Amino acid sequence: MVYEPREDSWLLERVVRERARGRVIDVGCGTGILARAAGDALAVDIDPQAVEHARSTGVDAHVSDLFSEVSGTFDTIISNTPYLPSDPRAPDVALDGGTKGYEWILRFLEQAKKHLARDGHILFLISTQTNPSVIEQWLTKNCFVYDICARERVFFEELLVYDARFALPDIQEATYLASGKRSKVYRHGNHVIKLAQTRRIEQEAHMLQAVNKLGLGPKYYAHTPHRLIMEYIAGERIDTFLAQGGDSKRVFAEVLRQCRLLDEAHINKKEMTNPYKHILISDERVVMIDWERAKKTTRPQNVAQFREYIKKHTSLAERVYAVVKRIPEGRVATYKEIGRRINSNAYQAIGQALKRNPDPNSIPCHRVIRSDRTLGGYFGGEQAKKKRLLKDEGVLFDAQGRVRKECLLTQST
Repeated sequence: MVYEPREDSWLLERVVRERARGRVIDVGCGTGILARAAGDALAVDIDPQAVEHARSTGVDAHVSDLFSEVSGTFDTIISNTPYLPSDPRAPDVALDGGTKGYEWILRFLEQAKKHLARDGHILFLISTQTNPSVIEQWLTKNCFVYDICARERVFFEELLVYDARFALPDIQEATYLASGKRSKVYRHGNHVIKLAQTRRIEQEAHMLQAVNKLGLGPKYYAHTPHRLIMEYIAGERIDTFLAQGGDSKRVFAEVLRQCRLLDEAHINKKEMTNPYKHILISDERVVMIDWERAKKTTRPQNVAQFREYIKKHTSLAERVYAVVKRIPEGRVATYKEIGRRINSNAYQAIGQALKRNPDPNSIPCHRVIRSDRTLGGYFGGEQAKKKRLLKDEGVLFDAQGRVRKECLLTQST
């Protein structure tokens, strides 16, 4: 018997009219109502009567058990799925979703992903009777992102329309970003793909979903045993942002707020004493990334650890200025030597501190040069001016224009 349109058909029909695009197929077409709503769509059904009926209304319909007689990929795949548990007393192929009501849907999705265009989507309807959590778990494990784009309560159930998109980009088309000891990270559009061992992926995926509930971290999309798909965050690392004179007050306040949320949730991120790789900053957002080492604990230390970082950061510039003030006329020091004397390898931050020199008359930043003995940048502008100042103070240069070694401050001087 052909399934006549009802509330579920009409709800999905409205969504199809709004969202169907490109090459479209309606799987389990029944009367063909959804195929007609999509416009020029292919339609299939296992029931020859349904196919004959759909054809009589002008639909390009064919007999097929799901995708068994279908080839190629589609931009939009539609299905008003049968979602009721099997009833042996009154079998009906249009309603029978399997023993538990969701077996047909899972079989449909498993085949649909093989026929879905890379940027395509699947529009399908289920009921709260179907156990939506089973369907959503399948989508997540198979790297789909989805939203429930329409819903309607009908008597004892709620009808749900899902719009699911394949979120696993082709790694060959992704841009390499970075490598860790046990992982590689790529970017594909607005997604980040992290490749790592199964245990680490599972751990970070679980933690990322937990902190997303707190409004923290990049958005989790999906994961497989060896891949984690999450939101790409554009921004500067915190050390670079601060070294360039960024608004430290705003950033510190926001990170401390996030740290308090983590402490209250008993989650310890672990890297907050030196989070230079783990916090990204843009004009709009401050985002903590890299959650693979985060763990649940009864004594989280996020706020305490980040306060230690703040102390180190705010004191670095003053320590740099104190060392530079002690460089005598006729001598120079490298950025590396400055770092050694203040016990820091944050050479970029040292350079930026000198760039923001508050008093060039008492802090002779022109006496700081690169490790290769070339001059590098200068607070006052041109390198020629820096060289002239150093020459006037008695600094000697070799034939290549580099400072001579005997003018360098070293560990022993």
